[in-house]
Amino acid sequence: MIIVGLDLATNSAVCWGRPNTIPHFRHWKLGGTRAERCLTFLHEFRALLDNIIREAEGDEVFVYIEAPIEPAGLKRKGGYGIDGTTILMLNGLIVLAEVVAQSRNVASYLVKRQTALVHFTGKAAYKRQKKTRKLQRDLFSSVTPRKQRVESLTPLASDDPSKIACMARCKQLKWPAQTYDEADAAAIWDLACAQQSKAAQTVRRLIERPHMGK
Repeated sequence: MIIVGLDLATNSAVCWGRPNTIPHFRHWKLGGTRAERCLTFLHEFRALLDNIIREAEGDEVFVYIEAPIEPAGLKRKGGYGIDGTTILMLNGLIVLAEVVAQSRNVASYLVKRQTALVHFTGKAAYKRQKKTRKLQRDLFSSVTPRKQRVESLTPLASDDPSKIACMARCKQLKWPAQTYDEADAAAIWDLACAQQSKAAQTVRRLIERPHMGK
């Protein structure tokens, strides 16, 4: 079987491969309007999934997608640059991924980020450096229009300790993730491989278990 792990956002990434192998990676920067971003992702993911299905040569393919954070959770975490429009786009990307998978008779699942993190890095939550955020506010608050300021305050990938932890784990495993988003996708993929391998072993044991005669 081949597992596909997706981390969807403006900077989206995918990790795929067979369990217990070194996975493949790809990332996309989705620019333009919300509709243009979704359309770009639709074309890219559709082509990629078709290639993966051909590569599977009849084996099962599973798609695992990072589940969106609830709006209340974003507010608690102090997510800069996250508004209703962004949440709508993220949910739209997830629906598109599920539709593409369903149209190819490929099962898709949503995975909570915290579940993937604790499996891949051993820790479910990471705290950002508050000093960095305050410094950014001080730098931009008086000289930059509010809309640009919000975009500028969006934490960089390298400032996110959870992404740094995922990248460190990829390097430890010698997986060729090139971006922090690809490292995030690797966490999704690794958890999915573990879940599917466990399920396959359970089914195999049930099949191989001798049946009691009447």
